[in-house]
Amino acid sequence: MRKLIVPFILGILLLIGCSEETTEPSYNLEIPSDVSVTQLNVMNFQLEWVDESTEEEGYKIERKVDNYDWVNVNILPEDANSYIDTLDYRNEWNIVYFKIYSFKVDQQSPHAEVSCSIEFESPTALDLNLESGVILNWSDNSDGEEGFRIERRVGDEFNLIASVEENNNAYSDLNAIIGAYNFYRVNAFAGGNLTEYTNIDSIYVEE
Repeated sequence: MRKLIVPFILGILLLIGCSEETTEPSYNLEIPSDVSVTQLNVMNFQLEWVDESTEEEGYKIERKVDNYDWVNVNILPEDANSYIDTLDYRNEWNIVYFKIYSFKVDQQSPHAEVSCSIEFESPTALDLNLESGVILNWSDNSDGEEGFRIERRVGDEFNLIASVEENNNAYSDLNAIIGAYNFYRVNAFAGGNLTEYTNIDSIYVEE
């Protein structure tokens, strides 16, 4: 009789153990909708979306630029629906991509992906005047530049002669080459990223 009771008790214990096993909860994590990205300036991009999840712990943002790897950018709190991202400097930019998804614990929603061509407007309308030196004026069309580079050519090649800080639109060259035509062009920079040049303008500096 005792031999029959022991297996019976073991069977009951096994059934109790199985009944106590719990399954991992499933959360309502929906893919964000109406995702958009807007370039604010050469460095900053604003992401916006509709929060479709009801049980998320927060949102995760990933980014990649051109053919580089995806990187984790930030973790946002629940109910977030916008984020402004700032790019690190690179030597060259073309397109930035973003992934956005909601998460809770170790679960996450499908991601929404969006991309944006990176624009960096060049200065235009370079104009020269001769006073005590050569006065350069141009139109500043950039937003987020660090400054402007001024190049001069007398002969075959342009050479960098100066740079000015952001939001400038003028420069005085007090070292123009006398007795020659001086050719100028200007572009904007942010880190290693450069815009196209302005038009080339020239002026003759008499002896």
